[in-house]
Amino acid sequence: MSNTVSRDYTLWEQSELSINQNGDRFESRAGALILHFSGPRRCLSSSPLNGGVTDVLTSAFNLNLQCFGRHSALSAETYEETLQLAATKLSLNPQNTTALATAAWLERAVVAEIEEGGIWLQAVMTGGIRQNAVNAGDPASYYESLEESENFYPCGTLNLLLSTNIKLSPGALCKALITATEAKTGCLRDLYLPSTVSPDYATGSGTDGTILISNLTGPELTDTSSHSLFGELLSKVVKLVLRRSLLINTGVCTAHFHNLETLLSRYGSGQLRLFELLKSKQPATAARALLHQFPSIAEKIESGEYTARGFCQLYKRIQFDSQAIVFTVLYLHLLDCHRHGLLEWGEIFREGFDLIYAILDCKNFELSEISGILTKPIEVDEFLEVLEMTLLILIFSEKD
Repeated sequence: MSNTVSRDYTLWEQSELSINQNGDRFESRAGALILHFSGPRRCLSSSPLNGGVTDVLTSAFNLNLQCFGRHSALSAETYEETLQLAATKLSLNPQNTTALATAAWLERAVVAEIEEGGIWLQAVMTGGIRQNAVNAGDPASYYESLEESENFYPCGTLNLLLSTNIKLSPGALCKALITATEAKTGCLRDLYLPSTVSPDYATGSGTDGTILISNLTGPELTDTSSHSLFGELLSKVVKLVLRRSLLINTGVCTAHFHNLETLLSRYGSGQLRLFELLKSKQPATAARALLHQFPSIAEKIESGEYTARGFCQLYKRIQFDSQAIVFTVLYLHLLDCHRHGLLEWGEIFREGFDLIYAILDCKNFELSEISGILTKPIEVDEFLEVLEMTLLILIFSEKD
């Protein structure tokens, strides 16, 4: 396809959203971003307030819960009742509106638009993902009982308000939600954002919300899959708005990925874990055997003279080092493949140690010193420790 027109901006870059191509009017007030419909709309909402597919709504809004108190606490007993209360305070009819809630500042909302072949789409997104990132299937954080309500804290929520000038059938709206979710998940995977719960990559924030708004005039589309032009444009605008929102709200970009802390955090490792390994007096392992092939470095590491603050300064020597970053990415990817049953243990053992040889060779180590160490089989749980010890060796090989 060609002749696609797209753009993106934030509310602080364009303070007045005004009226979109559907004639719907945006209004920002009292901690809420409201979209007033100018005519009949078909909506699909994930909200507990008038959620599902409906043709009777007259507005939709995104609410900043921090305006209701500290820690994004709900102002009513349930999430739905809070949204109803907010609608009333905003002079909206709770029976004819739907809403999402967030702890993100609405001033940082990102807007993206795309248009081609008579199809127009506008996406408005708030939020980040750093505190709340999860992979679908991670251990649950709470159980919603029918007998009692649960506290709900939407920190890091990705809320999406998406409008189109096209009339969509109810089924097409549902399919559009699937396509938008696939686009969001694919974008998060492209950015290699880690889950905060498991070693896997994030598929969302766990509290994400979406409201899709279609026109009710004109020919009706029934296919919004990725094979259709509508699905293509929908996916592009979702990825565009998501990337910009993550950059503005959580600083996710190339620099975020180019950081050992980001890469190691998925496996519970990083600066603090390396410092613990530095201080530990555990029995001999493959990692210790590797270390003791370099007596001068082993003496530094095992001297016990380094404080947490002093080690922090040493860690910065390789935290953003390009060779260390690439080495760590490849090494951990082997471990990922083994966890998911894609590579056998013998395969990642062999290739993982080839990577260690490669990084030490790049740093001008004498490889003959370790020729017999990295050929002996080790347990899976030692595989990560060998990586950590290699990073420590790199840190202490640098000149003071």
